[in-house]
Amino acid sequence: MTKKTTPKFININRIEAEKVKGYQVRIRDFTPFMGGLTPESLKEALKTRNNYYESNNYIPPGIARQQMKPSVRDEECTTGWHGLSYTIANEPSGPLIISCTARHLQTGKPHTISVRVHLYKSDEMALKHAVKARNQNVDQYNSIVDAYNELLFPKAIKLARREAKTLEPCLHELKGFDEKLWKKALKLVYPLGLISSVEAKLN
Repeated sequence: MTKKTTPKFININRIEAEKVKGYQVRIRDFTPFMGGLTPESLKEALKTRNNYYESNNYIPPGIARQQMKPSVRDEECTTGWHGLSYTIANEPSGPLIISCTARHLQTGKPHTISVRVHLYKSDEMALKHAVKARNQNVDQYNSIVDAYNELLFPKAIKLARREAKTLEPCLHELKGFDEKLWKKALKLVYPLGLISSVEAKLN
């Protein structure tokens, strides 16, 4: 039987050391401490955390959708570019392909852009096209992510305030991906539909 995990307050650490007891807010380099393991101390810690959230338009990782990193020079990658790698289709004798990590804009789910090197005049042209295709996808995806997180923010603040009132964890309820919210964000960014997508062929 799987043991049920008790929800915890996000960005709040309960400290029960021999000489130090209390609640500490931990958000990046913001780490104020409230002494004592009392309901009053916990409430103050939660309010302090919430003030940081609201002042900085901050949503914790795991709740907020994270942006993708664009393709930049990266010598640790086989292609020399972040997010791009060389693969062989139908190994071992198939054509060389540049695989690009991307996102399906309609769903927000992982997707791969494949560029067949032999269809271009040179390896350099194929790689240039792959970088352009992936970075276009990243730009579009990140725009939708910004809209998604903006729609999510008031929901997160509402639950964070409820925690400070009830002293019961509930912000964790927003963890995961909200497909309906993603569709709303997509319509906000592209009200007339996608101008182009990962499925569209780039010129």
